[in-house]
Amino acid sequence: MLLHSYLYYELDKSIVDDFKFTQWTYDLVDLMKKYPEEFMKSVYYEDFKDYEGATGHGLDYKKPEIVQVANRLTRGVIDG
Repeated sequence: MLLHSYLYYELDKSIVDDFKFTQWTYDLVDLMKKYPEEFMKSVYYEDFKDYEGATGHGLDYKKPEIVQVANRLTRGVIDG
């Protein structure tokens, strides 16, 4: 979610279509509710604890590790 959101909102690029991304967001929310203990142990718990799905716009997707992966992707896979 963070990677795609950075690509989409900051670089105007996409690795999945909007419909698929929306599906993934709701799947993630369902998993967070189904497995709350595991979710609370996750590295990105603070980023997603209030996440309700549908969009990645409000997420903190400008983390250095996300930006680094996004930049590698755009130089390789997305740009050809």
